[in-house]
Amino acid sequence: MIVSLLQKLFSRQPEVEVLPQPTEMCPVVEEHMVQAEGVGDAVGQ
Repeated sequence: MIVSLLQKLFSRQPEVEVLPQPTEMCPVVEEHMVQAEGVGDAVGQ
């Protein structure tokens, strides 16, 4: 079931890239990257 959900997300990925306002998505992506790094550091410790 998780695989099917991932496949749906990946199949929608191209539509996300075609959005007319990519600049609005950038801060969100950067924020998630920072959170991911924070989680990685916490797990590393």
